[in-house]
Amino acid sequence: MGNCERAIERYRKKVLRNRGKTLIPEIAGLMVDNYAAARQIQEMVDRATRAALIGRDVSVINRVAYLSFGRQVWGRAKRFTGKTLAKELQLIRQRWQERGLDPEIMREVEEHVRRVIS
Repeated sequence: MGNCERAIERYRKKVLRNRGKTLIPEIAGLMVDNYAAARQIQEMVDRATRAALIGRDVSVINRVAYLSFGRQVWGRAKRFTGKTLAKELQLIRQRWQERGLDPEIMREVEEHVRRVIS
């Protein structure tokens, strides 16, 4: 069982344990299904980010930052489109560049992530 499946199973147990008595079973099932779908997409985003980092001289500490950047790109792409999305992505790139990430690598990560989620 992979990380994604384990996370989904933990969430399912948590929902049933904490809210099982107060939720309608169909709603609890929908909550788990929604979480599973989001978690699977997050796993694809993380894989796309790692693929963009292959062959790059990126420290382990910065790999975590690039994963976070990729997840933020995905999060903004879920909420926004068009000019608003472009502006949001520009703000994210600027923030992470100020934290020391390479703009060229960030562009590649963004391209990989956007390819996966489109």
